[in-house]
Amino acid sequence: MAVVGAGFAVLQARRLRLSGIVAWLAWAGIHLQFLATSGLRLSVLLQWIWSFVTRQTGVRLIVNHIPLSRQSHSNIELPIASAGRK
Repeated sequence: MAVVGAGFAVLQARRLRLSGIVAWLAWAGIHLQFLATSGLRLSVLLQWIWSFVTRQTGVRLIVNHIPLSRQSHSNIELPIASAGRK
């Protein structure tokens, strides 16, 4: 399955091949089913409906995350709280 654009997707599963709005609706239904809770499913569905009605797109950020190496973690010195000590 792949979403190509708003309201258009392609789906191929064994002999089944779909495209267009039907494939997009199948993708949306499967996507919603894999969400953890019914509250989250409803929230995502309402967000999709709102985005479709208002023609607004969500914010999409691409962030280059560079994790700290183990060596740099061991070199970090943390201050020791000295409240009440002399």
